[in-house]
Order: sequence, then structure tokens, then C-alpha cells
Amino acid sequence: MTLSDLKKNIRRIELRDFGMALYLLSLLLPAVWEEDDNWLHETLTQDTLPGWWAFILGLLSMVYGYAAWLANPLFIAAYRTRIAEHRFIYAILALMAGLSVQLQLVTWYDEDGRFTVIGYTYGYYVWLLSFVWLAGLAVLSWRKRAKGITANEERPLHIGRWIILWLTTAVAYWYYVS
Repeated sequence: MTLSDLKKNIRRIELRDFGMALYLLSLLLPAVWEEDDNWLHETLTQDTLPGWWAFILGLLSMVYGYAAWLANPLFIAAYRTRIAEHRFIYAILALMAGLSVQLQLVTWYDEDGRFTVIGYTYGYYVWLLSFVWLAGLAVLSWRKRAKGITANEERPLHIGRWIILWLTTAVAYWYYVS
């Protein structure tokens, strides 16, 4: 392999990679304030959990009907797609799923006591910011295309379909929450 072959195989860093960096950073930062009420030892402690721990607990909480974890695969879909309309829709759905945890009190009971999420800290907000970043990139892509700056072969925006999809998702979301 020559040096020119290596340069061809190197992936260029794109603006969407900053969204992935924000997402990965959110997994390392403190994200959740939790309260642990241990009935056996009669202790009540409050602590923060890192984002990776919230990621694992979020996957387990899907069993109890908490849909916020679905924001993770929606983020990956938004990150991987090249079509701006799809990226925007995935990112907005991820944002809605991520915000849905604000409307619920997350509590688990076990033989020792009760585990309750009592708040969220900056790791959670960096997680949400990664979704907003990808949605913003999709909007910027639309604006560039509208000005004729890029000659992309992407499909044009079908605003009617997008509105119907968004309204359907919003109705389903509010039906689920209420």
C-alpha cells in the first residue's frame, strides 16, 4: 500500500461526528441524580450516576414501560443516515424520547428498598444536545440545498409527509404519556 492509498481510505471528519462525540461524552459524565432508600440497613443516600450506568439501567427499564432508552437507537439511525430529512426525523424522535423521561418518576423496588431517579445533571443535557446537534445539521443541509450551494442527489423534502409523520408521532407520544 502506498501513502496515496492510505489517504483515500481515511475517513474525513464531518460535522455529524461532533454529535457522536457529544453522545459519547454524555456516557462518561454524571447524568442522573438518584436516591437509594435501603430498608434493610435503614439508610437513605443520594448520589449521581454516570451516563453509561443510566444507559444500562435505561435498557432494563424498557421492561417497565420507560421509552426514553429508545432515543439511543434513534440517535444511531440519525447519525448513520445521509438523507437530511431522515436525519432530522430520527433526531427529533430521539429528542422526544429523551425528554419523555422528564414526565415520569422512575422508581424501582427490590428486596432491599427503593431506587428513585430524583433529577438529571449535565450529562443528561449533553445527551440531549447531541440529538439537537444532528437535527440542526439536517436543517443546515436543507438551507444549503435551498440556496443551491450543494448539488446533492437527495430527495426533495415532502413537507406533507413529514407533517403527517410528526403529528402521528406526537399523538402517539402524548397518548402513551397520559
